[in-house]
Amino acid sequence: MRILRGELVRIKAFVRPFALKRYFKNNPEPKLHIGCGPHLKKGWLNADKFNANADIYLNALRRMPFKVNTFKFIHMEHLLEHIQIDRVPIFLSECLRILKPGGCIRIVVPDLDIYVKKYYEGEKEFFQPIIEKFKCKIEQNKDQLVNKYKYWLVRTPGAVFISRAVRRFYHHNWMYDFETLRVALEEVGFKKATKQQFQESEFDEFKTMDNPDREYESLYVDAVK
Repeated sequence: MRILRGELVRIKAFVRPFALKRYFKNNPEPKLHIGCGPHLKKGWLNADKFNANADIYLNALRRMPFKVNTFKFIHMEHLLEHIQIDRVPIFLSECLRILKPGGCIRIVVPDLDIYVKKYYEGEKEFFQPIIEKFKCKIEQNKDQLVNKYKYWLVRTPGAVFISRAVRRFYHHNWMYDFETLRVALEEVGFKKATKQQFQESEFDEFKTMDNPDREYESLYVDAVK
């Protein structure tokens, strides 16, 4: 993934109005994909802060450049947990503002319930792929002075569990279970927050959006305006 910096950020921000005009002209039912990363979806406005190939540059921590009641659908996957908890109400309120009445937002995050259950039941195979990932990082950093011991202890299920909620490792600021996310959504004005399963939704538009690589750890929630 290419990282936007300096001049490239300014260029992407400058051309954004033209990209938006083109998108809205060709898509009478606009759908916003926030934090798309490399997963660009046809028919969606793919927005990202870091991926230069996204349709538009978008910093989710700032006021979004859209009018009230613009989008019928909003999708974000493994983004919300990266936002500082005191900024979450502002961000969700922005999503509510730009969503059309009756429109739906789908939020996918690491599921606290899954991690607690897997840890409590001692299902080491659930944590093993993440442990292997950290082994690679340990090997990569073994000759570095600063980061030599950054990941050295992430070798057990308990350490993996803690690492998911620690900014030092994943830039995560929070972990959500369904009840916590439901309260957050309802607090800013969303209605009917519903827990869903992977690629399941009342709305067909969401059924092809979920990343199969993250199914094992994810919570899926739809909420209607």
